Amino acid sequence: MPRNNTFRLDKENIVLVEGNDDCDFFSYFLKFLNLTSFQIIGCGGKDFLKEKLTAIRLQHNFLDRLNLIIVQDNDVKPSVRFSKICVDLREVGVEAIPTSPYQLAGSNPAISIVLLPNIGIPGDLEKLILDTLGGNPIKECSSDFISCIQSIDGYQYSKVTKLAKAELQAVMSVIGEEPFRDIGIAAQHKAWDFSHPTFDHLKDFFSSIECGKKF
Repeated sequence: MPRNNTFRLDKENIVLVEGNDDCDFFSYFLKFLNLTSFQIIGCGGKDFLKEKLTAIRLQHNFLDRLNLIIVQDNDVKPSVRFSKICVDLREVGVEAIPTSPYQLAGSNPAISIVLLPNIGIPGDLEKLILDTLGGNPIKECSSDFISCIQSIDGYQYSKVTKLAKAELQAVMSVIGEEPFRDIGIAAQHKAWDFSHPTFDHLKDFFSSIECGKKF
């Protein structure tokens, strides 16, 4: 799989994602877009962003990079997630901080923050993918399954806050010839329609970065 968890910087645009599954997903997404200037690096979870930023900034060629892009899930409160990322950036010594998602700040490298599924929308990468499956019978069945589970009094899944993750797992269990465990592996097998308009904001952003144009 195209994972990169090392600190060697060999592409002009660095993308820091949460974990290995995100690494795989974005690697195949950018490959679909024929964008080749990005290096995807996993942080091992959003709580380790500051640690990864510190290590990357110590690399001798860090200031030669054009862009440093941080990609994370919004989770329940998008504004809180954005603020936390900004705090992590400041605490490692980054001076140019974006004032909103998808905005570039500073240079060499420019800093930007991408939040999923989109600006101001609670959720995560799983919700973004589920939004591309509207009208798919498998998606409708998985939604019914989650609703049924939630209706069971006292059952642990009735308290799941990240329902999109549980629902997408249900989809991945039947969407291919064999069950998919990970989003990235499903992407490798072309389970997700990267041409879907739901992905347009990501396509436009990363394409504009590679072309050196303002988003």
